[in-house]
Amino acid sequence: MFSRLDQVLKAEGMSRSQFAEKIGVSPATVSHLLAGRNKPSFEIIQAISVCFPGINLDWLINGTGKMYKSAVQEPVNQDSIFEIQEDSPSVPIVETPSSITPSPKPQITKIQKNISKILVFFDDGSYQEVAVKR
Repeated sequence: MFSRLDQVLKAEGMSRSQFAEKIGVSPATVSHLLAGRNKPSFEIIQAISVCFPGINLDWLINGTGKMYKSAVQEPVNQDSIFEIQEDSPSVPIVETPSSITPSPKPQITKIQKNISKILVFFDDGSYQEVAVKR
């Protein structure tokens, strides 16, 4: 799995420290994972899933399938730039009759709430109720 993590770093164009910061672990943890000394915990795999939603976890964990869930979610190589060509077909403008009126917006009722008391919890397990003056 460490080689697949290395592939993710390369595909995303990230350094080990950037990757560690993004998934919320220490750079040493990433270094141990990439060297194959440690296996990633469930929390690390979950963090990768949240931070990189396009990564196929089946591929990451088992090595089956493709790296990305779909071709649309693959990272854009910064060397390839897309340009709009002048001779590309334009999108037609649809005109609407002026007799159509938009429907009225629904009215939103705002409910006023006031704070009546505040509870302050202390690290020793005790708490204090504080009354709010109006």
